Amino acid sequence: KKVGLMGTGATGIQCLGPLADAAEHVYVFQRTPSAIGERGNRPTPPEFVEALRPGWQLDRMDNFQAVMLGRPVDEDLTDDGWTHHYAAVQNPPRKQPDETFADYLRRAEALDTLVDEIEAAGGHAAALAGDVRDESFAKALVALARSRFGGLDIAFNNAGALGALGPTPEVSLEAWREAVDVNLTGAFLGAKHQLPALRERGGGALIFTSTFVGHTAGFPGTACYAASKSGLIGLTQALAVEAAADGIRVNALLPGGTDTPLAHAMNGTAEQMAAVAQLHALGRIASPEEIARAALFLASPASSFMTGTAMLVDGGVSIKKG
Repeated sequence: KKVGLMGTGATGIQCLGPLADAAEHVYVFQRTPSAIGERGNRPTPPEFVEALRPGWQLDRMDNFQAVMLGRPVDEDLTDDGWTHHYAAVQNPPRKQPDETFADYLRRAEALDTLVDEIEAAGGHAAALAGDVRDESFAKALVALARSRFGGLDIAFNNAGALGALGPTPEVSLEAWREAVDVNLTGAFLGAKHQLPALRERGGGALIFTSTFVGHTAGFPGTACYAASKSGLIGLTQALAVEAAADGIRVNALLPGGTDTPLAHAMNGTAEQMAAVAQLHALGRIASPEEIARAALFLASPASSFMTGTAMLVDGGVSIKKG
């Protein structure tokens, strides 16, 4: 079966998963000018367009075929003046190998749902999904902050991946690089483009999510995660000194065990989660809201004399010895 999907608006994206599961080939058609100039009736901010690197459409089509559809990237999809790509999907999160398209779409839609919830509560929000390993995505995020909110005052680099678990001799170089690229390089790329934007506003706060793992405690089988996340502490300290004269404070947040999907992926059973809770002096793991409040503290004037700090918010896991 060969199916053509005309346009990549919200309805088209809803149809994409079932089509990709059922069809031998899915062709996505979207006019190039409308993808760059307008999405629906909403003009694309010129700053966003300028942040896109040359060749971005071809790269995105390659990613669309390889990541979303599982097709060879060298398959010729060009025709009479139409460009086949997924520009309107705006650099979506990667589909995981064992993830269904329905689950993938729910994950991508979660950002839009969150934006709606924030705005319904009287706040202001904008979302741009993407891959933190891609420098053009880091640039586009800053461009979005400038165009929608007039600038950047606080940057929180929170993206992370667990990485490969198990004995170090069994960890592949590819798995090691994957963890470092997401956890450390992704944060570096974010900061690289956030710092000039913060400087434009006369200063601000830059925050990284690191971990106590590999800093105050070690666990076997976590070399990828511990090394890549602990590296953020060194990055924090270097940038804190580098950016202090510009009024930019740089700090790292080191959570303990937190009730997130990542924690459940690392500890697959209720018994394992209970054992992790008992590692903490408080006898439990944190709620996401507790970690969020700590991040807000680092972002706020309440922490105005803090910079270069690796701040533990770990329920006492770093000090409990028995």
